[in-house]
Amino acid sequence: MLTKLCAEDCGPPPQNKMLCLFASHISQGEMKEEKRTSPAVAMVGFIQGCKWQMQQLRQYLTAKHGFETVQTLFKEIDNIFIRSLLSVQKTIINDKHCFELYGYDILLDQDLKPWLIEVNASPSLTASSQEDYELKYRLLEDTLHIVDMEGRLTGKEKRVGGFDLMWNDGPVYTDVGLETLGSSCLVANTHLAYFKLQTAGPKGAYSSQKKKEGEGRSCIRYRCGLTNTIQDVLNQRPGWVEVKDDGDWDFNWCDVGWLRENFDHSYMEEHVRICHFRNHYELTRKNLMVKNLKRYRKTLEREAGRLEASKCDFFPCTFVLPSEYHIFVEEFKRSPGSTWIMKPVARSQGKGIFLFRKLKDIIDWKKDGSRSEEQKDEAQVESYVAQRYIENPYLIAGRKFDLRVYVLVTSYIPLKALLYRDGFARFSNTRFSLSSIDDQYVHLTNVAVQKTSPDYDPEKGCKWQMQQLRQYLTAKHGFETVQTLFKEIDNIFIRSLLSVQKTIINDKHCFELYGYDILLDQDLKPWLIEVNASPSLTASSQEDYELKYRLLEDTLHIVDMEGRLTGKEKRVGGFDLMWNDGPVYTDVGLETLGSSCLVANTHLGCVNDRQKQLQQLLKPFPGQKRT
Repeated sequence: MLTKLCAEDCGPPPQNKMLCLFASHISQGEMKEEKRTSPAVAMVGFIQGCKWQMQQLRQYLTAKHGFETVQTLFKEIDNIFIRSLLSVQKTIINDKHCFELYGYDILLDQDLKPWLIEVNASPSLTASSQEDYELKYRLLEDTLHIVDMEGRLTGKEKRVGGFDLMWNDGPVYTDVGLETLGSSCLVANTHLAYFKLQTAGPKGAYSSQKKKEGEGRSCIRYRCGLTNTIQDVLNQRPGWVEVKDDGDWDFNWCDVGWLRENFDHSYMEEHVRICHFRNHYELTRKNLMVKNLKRYRKTLEREAGRLEASKCDFFPCTFVLPSEYHIFVEEFKRSPGSTWIMKPVARSQGKGIFLFRKLKDIIDWKKDGSRSEEQKDEAQVESYVAQRYIENPYLIAGRKFDLRVYVLVTSYIPLKALLYRDGFARFSNTRFSLSSIDDQYVHLTNVAVQKTSPDYDPEKGCKWQMQQLRQYLTAKHGFETVQTLFKEIDNIFIRSLLSVQKTIINDKHCFELYGYDILLDQDLKPWLIEVNASPSLTASSQEDYELKYRLLEDTLHIVDMEGRLTGKEKRVGGFDLMWNDGPVYTDVGLETLGSSCLVANTHLGCVNDRQKQLQQLLKPFPGQKRT
């Protein structure tokens, strides 16, 4: 665990015989991404890529290891500061005009031994959050108090603001310790992480600073690797200018191939945004999605019981082939004659998918499972998932369909997710039947598959708007039944995101627009089929184009490159905030039904009066008048 510590060396007198050192006790613990697999990180692995205040860290360690152990640890850290400064005391050219604010980076190993990693002469003073801003504001304010250009100090102070004098040509001891413990017990005058100062920078200074950064840019430079609806949305956004090839950009809507090749080599400034998280595939590759969901369900069962774990029973029985072939065969033989579906783990648009009922149909994967490692390296067989096929799908006019729903994640730590009100149902073009498992037009609802059907009508298409579907289901099954169904669908979104929260590498520059595929069975139970990191943005009709245009426009509103939002909005356009480090509830529900009845802030398939809401919410773009 890297611990960022700050110390101020006010410098010895011109004779260079005395060292005067103040140490701040208002610093923070910082988790750096590149260290997330070190042994000590396991203690607080749930804060990957984030910061803890030093007080939080000290409380955590004290609760886990005891007061005396942690007291010894912090004494050893104090020793690092003193010894490192003494090591250069005779080397540094002393000048009474100079002072230095050092940023120490300390690593703790699993035996709680502190190691000095490096010392920074210019520790970062850029804030990553409001709390971080206030900490650094206090730090710098107290630094100026000690430099004392106004001449308000006597020079005999043992403490100034958050700084404690720890060395003054020798160790400095606390007066409180002498009074309390007796003169024979000398207590070092260091209080790293004992308490937090109550003084702070101006309220809201960080957020206003962030907003000014957005307003200060004359234009937003974007790069787009796609040529469909997103390109139109970006082109028509006021103040946005496209850059080509290697030009500098502020916003990048890239494909996952570009991300894989370039993300790790790209330096991104504070304001820059990109449309994928680094390891988005933990949720969007079929095999990894199932692995993470199974692990999450086991954790829930162990920690919260079977009832809570049962809320994750929304994905079909699934095995990864060829690696889990033998386990799959055991399950296959338990239910002879049942139908299974095979899907390549990393392909989309229905490519490579087929149904089977006999083991001989997948004999190639069985052979691969028995080959040696050398043979596997020579000719790697593509990984597939074998999944129990939903043989009783809900049918409308005798046809199978699934749902495409859009979820936007702007942060994983803390988890912040928004659900889009619009979506659609994708229908197969042929009546459903299990008599012919080889007919892809019956079993696959992907538009890329259905539009190749001989009787496909491009004008009618094969989609229903989500509002149409919800109205149909409500008319047929009643309001309460459909309300329960959509609550269960919301549960799928939340549980699937929580299953990868500790696995996804969180990055403030990243966001992700997921396309969820949900299948309903005849009992109105929703099943998660897959999650897409790059849901198709190519329109199949004018209605489809308008839906995706609205979706992408609202996505850009939330990413908010222009700095027009406060960050507290529960709704932006067609997006509703459904999770913000915990469930979000609608204000209307609280007022209407009473505070004891909490109503989730999700409105999938409900009225999307986004234009009216946006006019009330957003101020005009620079140079625009409000209409």
